[in-house]
Amino acid sequence: MSHPSVIYWPPSTGTGFINAIANTQTIGNGENFVLNSNAGVQGVYAFDKILRTVSINGSASLLGITFLISGIGAPVDSEGNPLQILGPITETIVGIASNIAVSLNVYTQINSITVISGGPTPPTQVGLGPSGITQYTFLNYNSYIGQANCTVQFINQSTLEATVYGSLNRPEFPNPEGFLEPFGIEAGVFIPAFNLNGPSTTNQFIGLSLPLTIIWLNVADTLSDSLYFTVLKQGIR
Repeated sequence: MSHPSVIYWPPSTGTGFINAIANTQTIGNGENFVLNSNAGVQGVYAFDKILRTVSINGSASLLGITFLISGIGAPVDSEGNPLQILGPITETIVGIASNIAVSLNVYTQINSITVISGGPTPPTQVGLGPSGITQYTFLNYNSYIGQANCTVQFINQSTLEATVYGSLNRPEFPNPEGFLEPFGIEAGVFIPAFNLNGPSTTNQFIGLSLPLTIIWLNVADTLSDSLYFTVLKQGIR
């Protein structure tokens, strides 16, 4: 029996806000936020089955304060999909007068967030950003007979929107020289993403009738709303 893959996308603000990356702190120049370590490694914060932007939220203006984020992640294209395989990455972001600084990169793990200049910060919390993607779900494309379906279930939808993407790109595989060709790269170009459904703001049931290697959900404009992305894949070998 096949078991569905269920991925939860938590809210960024308001009721139901869980998984703060760092609780409210005042940080001086050259100092790091104390992260809510949850990855089995002291001082490291890991997202659960998602890649997401980071939102730094001050109780007063963050204008001119520069932050350095270090972690595992990737830069994104204009649609918010990764441009490269996940790896160590750093990013410098600058606060704006609206008490917020949001990363451009998406992350699966945060190793540190440092105030580079402009500090000390006002009391400031680091939380989940408004956008990102779910982890890639690999489909059983080797089945003689195969079918996959997915659903997007919105919870208290207000601004949140979601788009299902897919690709025919193959997983990691051995090349003739005996080395592993990394997933995501085809002829030197990173994974091509094709829109399968969306952007949507209402519950969706999507039947995937065409063979696909992977699918994922691209999420944008999260506030106090959230969603579940569920994938069920079945087949006969």
